[in-house]
Amino acid sequence: MNWFIESAGLSNVTNIPTMFYGIGAVNTGGTDSSYVPLQSAGILAVKFSDFSVTTRNDNALLNWIVEEESTSTDRYEVERSTDGKYFSSFSTISVSNSYGKRAAYTYNDNNISALSNSGSIYYRVKQIDKDGQSVNSSVQKITISAKDISVMPNPVKNIAYVTYSLSESTPVFISVLNSIGTELQQFELQGFIGVNNQKIDMGAYPAGAYLLKIRTGNQVKTFTIMKVN
Repeated sequence: MNWFIESAGLSNVTNIPTMFYGIGAVNTGGTDSSYVPLQSAGILAVKFSDFSVTTRNDNALLNWIVEEESTSTDRYEVERSTDGKYFSSFSTISVSNSYGKRAAYTYNDNNISALSNSGSIYYRVKQIDKDGQSVNSSVQKITISAKDISVMPNPVKNIAYVTYSLSESTPVFISVLNSIGTELQQFELQGFIGVNNQKIDMGAYPAGAYLLKIRTGNQVKTFTIMKVN
């Protein structure tokens, strides 16, 4: 029993949109009931193995990884939405030319607090082939919760007050770190819609610079506090 592909005399079957296969003698003059259409094997779509979005201060950092970058890939387009339904492209990323290998990409979206009144932004990445076909990554959501954050007084001698406004109820994590990154205090709070306050006792610490880190969801904001005697 012989299996064969009928390619009408052409040696490069990958360029043939439709072929036929069958069992028996080769028929070069056409097809009969023993022949079944076989679509040519195209290049597989790119696979997004990871896509993440994190925030720091007022920026969103997008990272994505594709496995075995395809030679058919033309570009990547970064898209965002404020409702999770309607996405628009706002940036184009050139392909890295790491064909056949894992490829990692990064994009920074700045000043995100000016983009949404709802407190949320949705991101996805679209991979576009040279023939116009496309594949979307998963959708990642970030929450722009903490706004109008202030630390008063600064410099501080004893007690500092952190004031922040939330657009939705969400857990809030506040940390105080010294100049070498050691965490000195940590607060796990339930933040509420509207203005929130938290007292930070700095009285026992020596004079110098300290880092105040505030995290809500996947948004992180950092401030430098100057402690004086």
